[in-house]
Amino acid sequence: MPLPDIRREVTSQSRHQAANFDNLYTVAPDVLTSRVASLSPFGVNLLLQRWVHYSSRVVVPTHTFHEQTVAFYEEADLIEEWCDEASGDDLRAETQACLNWLRADRDGSTYQELLKNPQSHSMIRRAMRQALKERNQS
Repeated sequence: MPLPDIRREVTSQSRHQAANFDNLYTVAPDVLTSRVASLSPFGVNLLLQRWVHYSSRVVVPTHTFHEQTVAFYEEADLIEEWCDEASGDDLRAETQACLNWLRADRDGSTYQELLKNPQSHSMIRRAMRQALKERNQS
């Protein structure tokens, strides 16, 4: 997949770079600061669309991928905001604290489950900000 101008220091005739997505793996949170690029949700959906098309010759609209992954994007955004706003310096501990908060039982449901419904996103974000406010004040 072509990645134009991803490494501006490359001065050869072809400045465009490419990435091979055959060997995918997850990255530990503490090495994310050295990443070269990150994709927006639309970028991830476009990547998924191209990957599925490459593998099967079926073109799936990007909004179909978005419908299936929006809860995960929102969860990642919430975790990032939690870590940015939390008073602690331990990224792993803050990530786990956010996950514990998202997964806590609330009358038979969890905020993590409610993220599957986009209509719940703003309510969950408000609740998270309130929880962080209370946590940081104590």
